[in-house]
Amino acid sequence: MAVARFALAMVLGAVLLAADPPPEVLSPALAPLAADEWDADKAAHLLRRAGFGGLPGEIISLALRSPEEAVAFLVDYESRPATAPLVFEPFDVNHPQIAAMLDNLVRRRAREMFDAARARVILDLEEAMKHVPGQAPKPDFTPGARPGEDRRAARRDARERQPGESAEAFLWRRAREESIGNARQSWDQRNLGLLRAWWLAGRAGTARPLEEKMTLFWHGHFATGYETVRDARHMQLQNDTFRRHATGSFAALVKAVARDPAMLRYLDGNRNIKGSPNENFARELMELFTIGRGHYSEQDVKEAARAFTGWTYQGEAFELRERQHDDGVKTFMGRTGKLGGFDVIDTILAQDAVSTFIAAKLCRYFVGPTPDAGLVDGLARVMRASRYELKPVLRALFRSRAFYAPEVAFAHIKSPAELAVGAVRALELPGSVAGEAGRFMVSMGQELFQPPNVKGWDGGRAWINSSTLLVRYNFAAQLVANGPALIARAERESAMAGTMDGDDSERMAMDGAKLGKKGLTDAEKAAQKDAKRDERRDERRADRAVAPTVKWALVDTLVALETPEAIVDHLAQRLLGKRLDANQRAKLLAIANPPGSKFDPKDRASQQRLQAVAVMITSLPEYQLN
Repeated sequence: MAVARFALAMVLGAVLLAADPPPEVLSPALAPLAADEWDADKAAHLLRRAGFGGLPGEIISLALRSPEEAVAFLVDYESRPATAPLVFEPFDVNHPQIAAMLDNLVRRRAREMFDAARARVILDLEEAMKHVPGQAPKPDFTPGARPGEDRRAARRDARERQPGESAEAFLWRRAREESIGNARQSWDQRNLGLLRAWWLAGRAGTARPLEEKMTLFWHGHFATGYETVRDARHMQLQNDTFRRHATGSFAALVKAVARDPAMLRYLDGNRNIKGSPNENFARELMELFTIGRGHYSEQDVKEAARAFTGWTYQGEAFELRERQHDDGVKTFMGRTGKLGGFDVIDTILAQDAVSTFIAAKLCRYFVGPTPDAGLVDGLARVMRASRYELKPVLRALFRSRAFYAPEVAFAHIKSPAELAVGAVRALELPGSVAGEAGRFMVSMGQELFQPPNVKGWDGGRAWINSSTLLVRYNFAAQLVANGPALIARAERESAMAGTMDGDDSERMAMDGAKLGKKGLTDAEKAAQKDAKRDERRDERRADRAVAPTVKWALVDTLVALETPEAIVDHLAQRLLGKRLDANQRAKLLAIANPPGSKFDPKDRASQQRLQAVAVMITSLPEYQLN
């Protein structure tokens, strides 16, 4: 009966969820912030935690509203424009970029095959090598160390040859067939890079910061990695699902993820069939996605796995294969019947422990690593009263006095995504620069679309160690001191997205070959190393050429402030979100306006000193927090 009542409530959700939960649902820990307590500092805190930071004008605009209006502005974002979608170019062997890449791959693979010992078994080496452009027979060539294996490979090749096909033609055909697969994977990796850059750039310029912050949250919660999925389009579809349900119904989101091709591939749902159930998704559904350990049994895992048998995908769409589905009687969490996947999910969501589990994770994400038990319990009660709708939960959290407590402010270590996007926004750099930040983020410990495991990123103190801290400092310093060059580099990358020269196709071909086999040859590794070295050299030359000609993004804003004191205070507020202590302020003023110098914000020397001030601010420990 409890499950039936829950299912009925889900159907009637649109009516029940029109308003927030009644006041009696809210616990004392969710007592709202009073209007006279609301100020610019709290508005800045809200924008940092519920988004990726606010510019001075945005903070003032939010501070002039009431707390309720400010929270509503962030939570009810649907009327504001969304980021334009990214459309991938399909893989087409006739595409100029792909054709160039494929040519390189085919030639390399053909050389390998003609060099192999098994090639010597099926055709004369001298004759074979005449047909490989640019390569003469090796005088020291000897048969492979495993002649038996070579002969077996030769016999297998002979069976696969088409009637009348010469050994030479066969090897070239095989080289092309294998290379097409590698080229396809390399093109897919290119699309993944575009997807990462698009998402980062979109966060930096979004009019819906909470939507993107929650999309990032769900990406870490329902963690799925490209190295297993191996399909950029599937990763994009999953990202779209997270964004579509970002602040909507958690129940609907769980059901959408259960049918998501990327998740089905990642946790082997597509291998879960009648008579041989795979338990991976069923286990993680409970342990990591909904209810947590201690609230289900091993028998529940087995029964849930049976309920999800036959759930797979075809292309980009979910597919239920009836013949592979176990429609027998199952008993799951005390409920017995011919249960399917949605029955299992509904039964899980009927448990109060789910709301507590999700509320705790939201608190750790938005508040801090050890949230108050009363706050978690209060949000869980709101979640149950709202039938898993998330907006009432987020409103209650962002309105609460607990969210703005002094011990909460500046006690959250920025994730690499928060650091990168927040810095780009604070410095008013183009969103395309945020797309470039993906390179740094990998070294900071967060590679988008490739979480470390099914648990996602640990976050918190795990973001900081001796190596990642250095990268974090260097990244922020580069944005400040080398912003113009980074803008130009991002523009070059964007312009090159539709063109590719021989060196580019060579690098992509190597990437594709690496995915298609265990590793690169020594020659390929050396060539890849040289290509990357040349790429870095060219970037440095281009950066030096453009940097002196493009002014610093904030120069107009700083010139208007006129005095070094006003400028240093402005930079601190913009980059740190807080005021400097007296000692820090004095040191930075000494850099901005050293004794004996003449301060003029329009002068290039003064502007360079102000850039140095900004770099020093980003090197403060406080900069790593929000």
